[in-house]
Amino acid sequence: MSADSGRIGFTDKADELVEELLYSINESEDSSENTRLIKKDIYRLAVCAALQDFTSIKEEKLQTSKNYRLNEIDSDGSILTALELIIDGYDRSNINNDFERLANHGVTLLSEIFEKNNFLNLSQLFDDAR
Repeated sequence: MSADSGRIGFTDKADELVEELLYSINESEDSSENTRLIKKDIYRLAVCAALQDFTSIKEEKLQTSKNYRLNEIDSDGSILTALELIIDGYDRSNINNDFERLANHGVTLLSEIFEKNNFLNLSQLFDDAR
């Protein structure tokens, strides 16, 4: 099976956090129909948010919803490229599981930032990565 044919998703707990984030972000005063986020946006953002923590995220097989295809989330391969740049000798054979681990960890990070600031202060997250 190729990495592109695999399905990925959120755990039930992460999915609840995503729903809360989407509701809060999409219902804010700054939101318009043209800027509303969807779950795929949060999935991508969560994976990227967690990349800096990849080596410290517990290795486990997650029970997830499998709502997305990997090639829907990373259609141009840029997230995979970032992962390969961060991890020397990265093994692509676990890419679906790795994306799920990153997304579920990242949702927790995003949720914590949102709770602390009452908005998604991404500069706080990425300033920590420098």
